[in-house]
Amino acid sequence: MGLAPCGPRGTLRGVHVVVTPSEPSPRTVWTVVADERPRGRLEGRRYPGGLVVVDRLVVEAGAAPSDVVRALADALAQGLVAREAEVLVVEREELAPLAVALPAAGLRVRRRKVFVERELSTVRPASEAAFTTRSLADVGEAAFLERLTLASEGDPFEAREGVPRDVEREWRDLVASAGPRLDPSRWWLADDAAGPVGVVLPQRVNATTGTLSYVGVLPARRGRGMGRALHAFGLGCLAAGGLVRYVGSTDVRNAAMRRVFAVNDCPVRGTESYWGR
Repeated sequence: MGLAPCGPRGTLRGVHVVVTPSEPSPRTVWTVVADERPRGRLEGRRYPGGLVVVDRLVVEAGAAPSDVVRALADALAQGLVAREAEVLVVEREELAPLAVALPAAGLRVRRRKVFVERELSTVRPASEAAFTTRSLADVGEAAFLERLTLASEGDPFEAREGVPRDVEREWRDLVASAGPRLDPSRWWLADDAAGPVGVVLPQRVNATTGTLSYVGVLPARRGRGMGRALHAFGLGCLAAGGLVRYVGSTDVRNAAMRRVFAVNDCPVRGTESYWGR
């Protein structure tokens, strides 16, 4: 548990925010307290690398919503210590007051993503004929990272604005985000008869849901439908692992990946904003 002081703005006095983590779970609650009474709270998750995901905003009866939201926005901003740290807010009505308050706390939107989902019951099994695959467990971290780095070259939507690229940190963040659910035997390098194609990282999120932490095609193989094929292969891997639902996201400007989602029957369900300093 920690305390986050609040700025002088607003009408509440003696305000502080109590930050309660649920370690080792990423779940975290930010509670606004004034006059020794809880006035509201923000429910979310904090991940390695500095990402905070906002899930729910609650204002207690009798509390001034604007004061509560300002206090929470200040606490979130003060908690973003690392330069690359960000707050993810889904663009939906109940979280709109927080999005309005974040600029006054010193944050701005760095990027926006659409998120998609689909049921996996109708996904065709991953075809062994489509690609020849080797896993992270097969090739080791160094060889896997070499391919992953090459597959992500020239991808403007994966680069964070104003932050020099640190491949080792990106890799550590990927591994940390997977946590204990990481299975090195299910992160794949994909090749075909013409040579190396790319990488696909199927990842379990919970007991029923999975995602593809990354799908990347080598620069020399782009523009030939390989992204669609790799994404479909990854969906098949998730289904083969017993998962029933897929969730994914991409930058709102990434027309190529949005086409992949559309072709592979993954409809857009909403938009999320990433806020940072």
